[in-house]
Amino acid sequence: MIVITPDFVQRSKIPLYIQLADYIKREISNGNISGGEKLPSKRNLSAYLGLSLNTIQAAYDQLIAEGYIKSMPRKGLYVTKVEEKVYERKFNTPVSLKKNNEKEDLKIKIDFSSGKVDLENFPYSIWKKLTIESVYGDHGELFNIGDPQGEQLLRDEIAKYLFESRGVRCSGDQIVLGAGTQVLMGLLCLIIGKEHLYAIEEPGFSSNEGGIKGPIGGNCAYPS
Repeated sequence: MIVITPDFVQRSKIPLYIQLADYIKREISNGNISGGEKLPSKRNLSAYLGLSLNTIQAAYDQLIAEGYIKSMPRKGLYVTKVEEKVYERKFNTPVSLKKNNEKEDLKIKIDFSSGKVDLENFPYSIWKKLTIESVYGDHGELFNIGDPQGEQLLRDEIAKYLFESRGVRCSGDQIVLGAGTQVLMGLLCLIIGKEHLYAIEEPGFSSNEGGIKGPIGGNCAYPS
């Protein structure tokens, strides 16, 4: 059985369940906890660490939401097995900027390129079945333009998920859905204002189309 002994900071503004979840994530990322290993039960870990069951449950729920662990009915909680340790990949140098145009031989499992569909892995039969169902008479409203901010029910569910998985308090009215990264970047620029500077994480959206400048930051100069 895995021994989990985090060093909690009692007076920290970070809740104990987040500290516990972060500790387990670090142990997984560092290879100290391997994929497929079983985690202690909530009751055992609660007794060992002297924390409430609710704190342990919240930490495990966070890890499940982020995909680090999974719950197997009647068996317990197990660390998710991954084919590649993504946290070990280096993104510092874009492929296009490498010396002598050297490119890595990447084995792509699923192609998520914008504007393309990976037909080999796309669940076409399921999509066809759901498409046919959507044209039934009682689903006719799906063909309307709908709410320009995105479907209200979907935004409400996203708000619930954000609270449960990230502790973010918001409502569906504060969420905007868009058709792809470029559309959403344009909307974000309109919300922020063209006169302001902005920055986004790297790696991130690296297209210079539409006046959006680079993956690191710049003026929010999206055309009117």
